[in-house]
Amino acid sequence: MTNPWDMLPEEPVLWFHRFELYRSLGPGRSIANASRLAAKLDPLKEYDENRRAGQDWYEAAKQWQWQERAEAFDLAEIEKARGLEEIEREKARAQRLSAYRGLLGKGWERVAQGLQDEGVAVRAVDLGAKGLRTEFGEPETIQKHRVELEFVEPKTMEELVEDLDE
Repeated sequence: MTNPWDMLPEEPVLWFHRFELYRSLGPGRSIANASRLAAKLDPLKEYDENRRAGQDWYEAAKQWQWQERAEAFDLAEIEKARGLEEIEREKARAQRLSAYRGLLGKGWERVAQGLQDEGVAVRAVDLGAKGLRTEFGEPETIQKHRVELEFVEPKTMEELVEDLDE
């Protein structure tokens, strides 16, 4: 399937190239600016920043539906950007989930082994569990079973991972 901004059947190459200049100007585009850009890029023409587009430009733009085609291109670019943002958000979420699961696993290993610094291990379990609950839209704490660990200073996830790796 072709895109609306692709060259149309029977559209002259000259006008298609001019349409591409018009399209490249982005949402604030105008036929006058496209005409000036075409003149600026043409080594055989003297550039005049006050140049006005000729009537042929306006007629071609109407005949070949420049505005509609350019707007379709703009919308497709917005959708593409949204898709890329969504992919990046999913990657970031997967990394957070992996980090929380790793922290939770290391914390439980330390608790099970009964090693010293049990407070750090319990804090790692707590932080890992909170992170996972948050990622899945659940409340951060379960009030009924909440235990405060007064003897453990708050740490970042990175600090806890370092402590657990020692």
